[in-house]
Amino acid sequence: KTFPDEVDHAITSVLTSCTALREFVLYAVDRCWTKLHIPVLINLEELTLEYVCLSPQSLPSTLRTAETVSLRWCNMLQEPGQSDDLEVWASALRQNSRIRHFDMENIGFEHQDPEGLDEFVEAISTRSTLECLVLPSSRNTECGFRWNAIHMRKIGDMGSLHYLGIKMLE
Repeated sequence: KTFPDEVDHAITSVLTSCTALREFVLYAVDRCWTKLHIPVLINLEELTLEYVCLSPQSLPSTLRTAETVSLRWCNMLQEPGQSDDLEVWASALRQNSRIRHFDMENIGFEHQDPEGLDEFVEAISTRSTLECLVLPSSRNTECGFRWNAIHMRKIGDMGSLHYLGIKMLE
């Protein structure tokens, strides 16, 4: 399924106009592909997306500013000629000095073992405000992450982290 272009444009227009917006939630009944681009929302505190398929370019502006980001049951689809998902995310997260909660439960990537995982872990592990982190399992075949001991040590060294969730699937 695909969100019609006019819906994507209408949502983007609303988000662009609502400069005081503090929370944005988008749920899809079935996984839906969207070309939605979330503009820079400097006052956004919370972003929740569920069952949505996004391009990597949909999220960077939000990952730079939001305090809470929940991406649950989402798929990230690679567009031809675009930078890899996690490299784009890492770059955005390095600029976020407010992030407190990042939830990636059951997120899927188009490519198995997406490039940029080391950069992503480095960006996450250096966020001094991050208190809650929910990671997808390395056993989840949809996710494709290959966590290793170095990644887990970096996450383990996060002094501000109060909650770490890793869903392990058989």
